Amino acid sequence: MEVTDSVWRIVRSLDAIASLQRRVSADSELGSAALGVLNLAAQSPITPSEAADTLHVRPQSITRAVTDLLSRDLVTRTALDGDGRSYSIALTARGRRARIRFRRTLTDDFLRHLSDWSDEEIHDFASHLARLSNSLSVGPRTPESSEAGSGRTSAGAAPATRGARRPNPWNRS
Repeated sequence: MEVTDSVWRIVRSLDAIASLQRRVSADSELGSAALGVLNLAAQSPITPSEAADTLHVRPQSITRAVTDLLSRDLVTRTALDGDGRSYSIALTARGRRARIRFRRTLTDDFLRHLSDWSDEEIHDFASHLARLSNSLSVGPRTPESSEAGSGRTSAGAAPATRGARRPNPWNRS
């Protein structure tokens, strides 16, 4: 099997996993935008525009999600200095517990699918997947950072970045 065939297997598998993740979060009581906001706010307070940019959703979706989360007492809004319209979103204790419950349920579901994997296989796969995710999050590599003809980055080259980005909210404990 050629490397390109393996790359396409990875792409197809990641697409299938992303589709499953979207379905699981959409089927949850809160919905995908609200879960994304909960995960981001668990890392640090976040503004609605930052949440929309990070989650790649429309600002209106974040506004609806925040309204729902506020009504459930899962988040708080704090006005930002200097602008009466801007605010940050932070988790309440109830929000932290809801996030922990969702993550526990998702983890248990994944563990059922990984039941025939060794702990070492799980750790190795998680490491490789995180490495790929980190590489993808910084954007395409430039020709200068690749070895001639290989398409692979040389050991000392730094990848091109699209600017500072917040970490993926699903990656944090």
